[in-house]
Amino acid sequence: MEKTLAQLTKLGPQPEAEDSEKAVWVWQALAEMFGRVFINSYGTVPPTTWEQAIRRLTDDQLRRGLTAIADEGRKFPPNLSEFVSACQTIPERRFNGVIDKTDYKRLKRDRSKPEVAASWIEKIKKSL
Repeated sequence: MEKTLAQLTKLGPQPEAEDSEKAVWVWQALAEMFGRVFINSYGTVPPTTWEQAIRRLTDDQLRRGLTAIADEGRKFPPNLSEFVSACQTIPERRFNGVIDKTDYKRLKRDRSKPEVAASWIEKIKKSL
């Protein structure tokens, strides 16, 4: 039984899946999205370069990338760099229609510094 894109991206590869199985899972999802255009462009089996790139991505990143590509409504499949970029891009967060551009990695790194916390509290107070 063929799986739909929603099923593929929701379920993802099994936690114990081999790296090559993850690549096959991604390949199936991309082939389902783009059909013959994808197969004619990239073939039926993921090449080594794609497998290596997919190996470096987490399951959540792979799901996010496949979802982003599906949501874009593209006519043509992404190349490898476009696919990796889609997987690594963090979606915008919106609160009450305002885009949150907070650098969460920096916040996580600096969160134990009291002066940084005080600075953020002041910014929050000013925005209220």
